[in-house]
Amino acid sequence: MLGKISRNKIKFAIAALAFIAIVLLWAFFIWQEEIFGLLKSFSVWLKGELSLLNKAPLILFPIAILILPIVGLPVSPVYLVAGGRPENIWLVILLCFLGVVLNMALGYFIAKWFAGFIRPKIEARGIKVPEVPRDEQCDIIFLVRMIPGNPLTVQNYLLGLANVEFKRYMLVSMPVQFFQVAGYIYFSDGIINGDASNFFLGVSLLCVIAIIARMVQKRFKNGFSKKKR
Repeated sequence: MLGKISRNKIKFAIAALAFIAIVLLWAFFIWQEEIFGLLKSFSVWLKGELSLLNKAPLILFPIAILILPIVGLPVSPVYLVAGGRPENIWLVILLCFLGVVLNMALGYFIAKWFAGFIRPKIEARGIKVPEVPRDEQCDIIFLVRMIPGNPLTVQNYLLGLANVEFKRYMLVSMPVQFFQVAGYIYFSDGIINGDASNFFLGVSLLCVIAIIARMVQKRFKNGFSKKKR
C-alpha cells in the first residue's frame, strides 16, 4: 500500500514538473522579446553597479573563495559577482572552482586538527566519539554536500570531524561543487551580461541540483526509517 502511494506521488510530481516546464516554455516563446528586453535593461544597470569589482584582478576571486568560508562568510555572492567578469566564462568557472577545491582541502585539515586535539579529551571522559564506517563514507559525503543551504565551511568541518577518508572526501565533493559553481556563474552571467541562454543554463543546473538533493534526502530518510524498524 505504501509503495503504491509513493509511486503515485512520484508520478504526480513528474506530471506537475512537466506541466510547469510546458507553461514556462509557452510563456518564454510568447513573451520572448519582452523577457530579453527586461534582462538586457537589468544587466546594463547591474554592470554599472559592479564596474569597480570587474576591474579587480581575477585572481582575487579564488583567493576570496578560499578565505571567506574559513571565517564563516558565504561564497555564493562571490560566484554571482564573478559571473559578470569580461573574461571567458570557463576561465572564471575554473578559477572559482580552484578556490573551492583549496578551501575544501584546507577546511578538512583544520577540522582534522581540531578533532585530533579534542577527541582524546572527550574519550578520556569515557565518551566514545562515533566515526562513519568506510562503506558509508561516500554516501554521507554526498548527502552533506547536497543539503540545500548548508554553508561550505560547515560541510567541510562536519566531514573533517567525521574523520572520513581525504581521498573519498575530495573525489565525491569535487563534482558536486563544480556543478554548483558552474550553475551560479552561468546564472549570474545571464543576468549581468544579458545572455538569456546562459541564464537558462544556470537556472537548469541549479534546478537539477535541487531536485537531486531532494531525492538524496528522501532516500536517506527512508533508509534511516527502515533501520529504526
